[in-house]
Amino acid sequence: MSSTDPQLLQACLRDLQDPRFRTLIIDFDHTLLLGNSTELFIDHARPRGWAWFLSKLGQATARRLFANPVQYNCWRDFFRVSFVLVGLPWSYWRWKTIAPAIGTQRLNQPLYAALQEREDATVIIASLGFRQVLLPLLPARPKSFHLIASSLEFPPTNLRRQGKVAAIEDRQISWDVTLTVTDSVEDLALINRSAKGYQVEWGAEPLLPPAYFPLRFTAEGKFSFKNLVRHHLLIDGLVVLLAYVDGLHSVPLLFLAYFSLFTIYEVGYYENDFRAAGIEDVPWVAPDSGKFKDYSIYRSAWIWASGMLLAMGAAYSWLAALRWLGLLLILRAVFYVYNRLRPAYRVPLYIVLQGVKYFGYALLLIPSGIGLCLVAAQAFRQCLSYVLYRISGIRRRQLPFHLIRLGIFLMLLTGGLLLGGGKFKSEVAAPLGCLIIGWVFYQALKERFGGIGYRVRQMWRWLQG
Repeated sequence: MSSTDPQLLQACLRDLQDPRFRTLIIDFDHTLLLGNSTELFIDHARPRGWAWFLSKLGQATARRLFANPVQYNCWRDFFRVSFVLVGLPWSYWRWKTIAPAIGTQRLNQPLYAALQEREDATVIIASLGFRQVLLPLLPARPKSFHLIASSLEFPPTNLRRQGKVAAIEDRQISWDVTLTVTDSVEDLALINRSAKGYQVEWGAEPLLPPAYFPLRFTAEGKFSFKNLVRHHLLIDGLVVLLAYVDGLHSVPLLFLAYFSLFTIYEVGYYENDFRAAGIEDVPWVAPDSGKFKDYSIYRSAWIWASGMLLAMGAAYSWLAALRWLGLLLILRAVFYVYNRLRPAYRVPLYIVLQGVKYFGYALLLIPSGIGLCLVAAQAFRQCLSYVLYRISGIRRRQLPFHLIRLGIFLMLLTGGLLLGGGKFKSEVAAPLGCLIIGWVFYQALKERFGGIGYRVRQMWRWLQG
């Protein structure tokens, strides 16, 4: 039975008192504990932002290692928790200290009280979570719970692979006198195996606001992780790198400059959803941005940006760091005004934002002539798509992003070859110039005809008949 009906919840509590049921199998996450133990462990590791980042890195690693969705689902949480434990080794000892209070706060009191009264019954806590995370959360009880869970110890045990039914059968219980209580649809096999079972939702304590990490709102709230990688890193980031790089020693400088700028630029994204949308006639807010309502981006973004500026000053030049700080303050001020204007009046400031975003790096490194053509073409394309959207409502996805950039780039390149001197021509013929031209053409061709991987897959399907 599955419901959130109060009457059914009461029926579940009554059956827990029924002496016919001598074995009580209780799920842990969102049942005995009003929350998810794995998420709580990651969320209470410190620093919170790094814990989130490490958990995402573990999740990405699991996705790379296990192409099969079933295997990935089995091992995802194991990699997430393991990466946090390895990257922040003190998190386990901290968890053992704070977990009892968390367990007390989130304990499902009606369910726990019903279990306390069944001294004649065997209580089995069956969880897909990890024993090392669960044990500190469990309350003291005159008659101990029997815990069946996954384990992080080597060699690891994964209850998702074995299944709860198989793990419980190893204890040789009598299923005819078993009552199961869970919230999860994954436990339907366990419910069907038991004499009686309930799939019920008990409610949950609210989670903490998301932990701040640079670009997290962009990846999870404003856009998506795929958009972050494909557009902000592999397009914008690569344009900046190709245009301004001046030897390998300049790459870390560009890295610090790009990510510190984007960290402050993201504050504008956040403000756009939570401030500017309120003055738009037809606002568009990303569906997932709501969970970031209490996000600490205003303070935390500047803390992270300041750290990157300190690294820039210590490794390169304090004057360069000071110049970059001035640019970040200008960027923030422009975005602040932009997000408080009616949409019709934002176009000029949007052009200024793109100018800062693509040309500001000239404060640190002098771009090549062909590099200027590249960033100018990129900035023009961004501005053109925004103006068309504001005037006619054409969404950016409807525009040929890379073909437009290619056309503008070729116009600027031709003008440079006709009007520029020998230095410009030598830059075009240099390896970096050839790389820039090749990249711009490749992106346009990929947009028009599909990437190499796509064409190879098409050819393979054709060969297979």
